[in-house]
Amino acid sequence: MLRNLGLALVSLGARIPAINLRFGLKARIYGPWEMKDRLWFHGASLGECRVLCELAKRLPHIPVFLTTQKAEIAEWLQWNAPAQVKVGLAPLDHPHVLQTLFAQGLPKALVLGEHEVWPCWLEACHAKKIPVAIVSGRMTAKAEARWSFAKNRLRKCLQQIDIFWLQTLADAERYIRYGAENVRVAGNWKWLSFEGHEDAQWDDRLVDLALISVHREEWKFLGDGILKLVEFGSCVVVVPRVPAESKWFTQKLTKLGVPCCVWPELKRGHVSIVSEFGLVPAVLKESHLAFVGGSFMISGVHNVREPLTQLVPVLVGPRQGTETSEILKLEQQGVARVIKNLTDLCVGNEGRDLWLPGWYPWAAYLRITNATGIQKNEAEQGFVEFKQWIDRVI
Repeated sequence: MLRNLGLALVSLGARIPAINLRFGLKARIYGPWEMKDRLWFHGASLGECRVLCELAKRLPHIPVFLTTQKAEIAEWLQWNAPAQVKVGLAPLDHPHVLQTLFAQGLPKALVLGEHEVWPCWLEACHAKKIPVAIVSGRMTAKAEARWSFAKNRLRKCLQQIDIFWLQTLADAERYIRYGAENVRVAGNWKWLSFEGHEDAQWDDRLVDLALISVHREEWKFLGDGILKLVEFGSCVVVVPRVPAESKWFTQKLTKLGVPCCVWPELKRGHVSIVSEFGLVPAVLKESHLAFVGGSFMISGVHNVREPLTQLVPVLVGPRQGTETSEILKLEQQGVARVIKNLTDLCVGNEGRDLWLPGWYPWAAYLRITNATGIQKNEAEQGFVEFKQWIDRVI
């Protein structure tokens, strides 16, 4: 009864234009979902969806329908997903919605990114004998704790998943505790997009420091450092985690007398503000060094691998969340550095060079390919097994 009441409330919200526009509720209740004879891929975050897009690129002759819950991510994917991938908003996790979805056509398999465990999806796929896999899966201690009130439900969900490719041994142990079978440890598949090549143009990049996926709550740890860098003539780019916060950063900097411009304009002694979604790769191609946001937040750092795929060394704050062990490895390998605040940076050569004491980004970038090779190889081996599984189920 509560489940049906929830669907009724969502349906009511779908009738309000502003709410429907923001959350895409009609599309999440009624579709359309073009899944017939396709693989159904699903990811929640943009990072997860990029992993799934990479898998699709490596399966160029297999049609895919990729879903996500967030309208802004779906819009970005419409323009950036591989050619054989159709994109849509994810169906709500409700039996009636799943009936509507499968009435429009059955997918050949469901592939879930990281820990996208949706009970009604899994139950419906199990009933229709649709194979299900989790790729680049992880279950943190916090995620396990959140399921503590519904252990039996989680156990049932995992038993309805055919195969798991998980990031670490700790993830595997947590899944196995809840009855998961056919488990493999195959690393973080975000490394699959790592090119591993030397970039002869690195010295010619224009951006001294890019601050990506930053929250305005992190300003107190970053603001003084940004002011110092601009004072010494550096070229700085700020990419807010939420594009709407670009106005806040612009106003904050302007009040402090810092010259600002709008990306893609770049000037020394200026901060270029990015106000659109999905431009981080373009920013990183122009950058010598990147600070990854979220690392001064309780929730923890965002994607540290994305800069490294562009051969950009990484700075992070002290809050690394689920990435702590991986960042420790990267720091030991000399391609990442943990800072207490952005003023830890030293500036020299009239602001054209940036470094931390004893740590130089132009030396660090040369180490990136070797430092990340192990992680990439582990993910590549996992993908080979995944492709063999896909060949069997379709």
